[in-house]
Amino acid sequence: MAGLLRILFFLWCIMDAMAQSGSCKGSGNCNVDGSSTTYTETIQGEVREIRASGCPNNNPVDVCIGDNPNPANTQDWQFDIPAIPMLNAGTYAASLNSALSLSALGGIIGITRNGIEIRSCYGGATYGPCTDYASSATAVEGDTFEYCRGHGNPYHYHEAPVCLLQQMGVRSDGSSPLVGWAADGFPIYGNLGPGGVEIKRCGAVGAHSTYCMDSCGGYYGSDYSDDFTYRYFMAGPTTIPSVSAGRSPASTLQESDGYFPFVPICLLGCGSVRATSNERNPAIGQRMPACGAAASSGTVSGYTATALAGVTNSYSPQIGSVVTSPTPTPAVTASPSPSPSPTSSSSPPPSPSPSPSPSTLPVPSPTPSPSPSPSSRPAQSADNASGLLSVPMSWGLSLLLFATCT
Repeated sequence: MAGLLRILFFLWCIMDAMAQSGSCKGSGNCNVDGSSTTYTETIQGEVREIRASGCPNNNPVDVCIGDNPNPANTQDWQFDIPAIPMLNAGTYAASLNSALSLSALGGIIGITRNGIEIRSCYGGATYGPCTDYASSATAVEGDTFEYCRGHGNPYHYHEAPVCLLQQMGVRSDGSSPLVGWAADGFPIYGNLGPGGVEIKRCGAVGAHSTYCMDSCGGYYGSDYSDDFTYRYFMAGPTTIPSVSAGRSPASTLQESDGYFPFVPICLLGCGSVRATSNERNPAIGQRMPACGAAASSGTVSGYTATALAGVTNSYSPQIGSVVTSPTPTPAVTASPSPSPSPTSSSSPPPSPSPSPSPSTLPVPSPTPSPSPSPSSRPAQSADNASGLLSVPMSWGLSLLLFATCT
């Protein structure tokens, strides 16, 4: 009889584990048809106020993949960032040197125009700081990314949001559109540069000699089709895989692909940031440095901040390339906000030059601070929102009972 009980307990433990792996903790309250998405922007003085539900608009929303048991829930994001971004120092080189590191900072560092949180390549305390591809969220938990490249709760991106990019289309010069905003107020674009070149890390195999990511994941220069002196990218593959063919496309990437750090890994800007949601109070609001006397303009002369429309319609992606026909960038009426006048020590950066092309990716290392993400996260879902163990208590109890029987 004791032997039979051992077998039953063992089988129960296995079945419970199998049932939990990839299954959801609850149902989540973001509609799986992508209809829960909201996003608005307003300009209030020198602040860009963004409000968003945090629910993805792709149809279907494919969550709880692999060993990530977290369905997407509404976040009601309130994300207030500089409407007129400033570089933290008087020159690009100095700003790059003193950039705010995101290599060990969890939580929101930007937001896309479909209202989804952007996180850096940091995967959580379990894996340590993100310093290269091997330590990135894409490498350590990419097997939980859905076909649109998002995952978790709060639902978020660590790399190019391919479904949103396909929905928005490319600009007339073949580059990806402005898909979101970084916490420092600078724009974030997709994975294609002017002429349709694929954005990769400067110096990586296949990277364009001019349009490539610097050590923070951005590009400095006035030769880009916008009104900013600096902008970031969300890099990654330019295709949407078949959902049925495998729901973890990011797990097939490699260091040699040249996409690391995928999204901003440090921020060159400065200013006041406020970020709150239903489930947490992200650290970025406390970490962003104030603009000092040496800060310099991050926009062209005469820039006026304009609120952009969200991309909230439910969208059923087409399998294949994210490159579609050009799509105009809509804007909503907003009160103009004139650019601030830099002080005499904060004159605009010198004549732009192509981003540097280092053979390796240096990561700024300012004074580290603890990640806002709980250190008790399990390895299988290091940056899940709750930070709770995804291994069910019933499984542990089963193991305990099994051990007792033996």
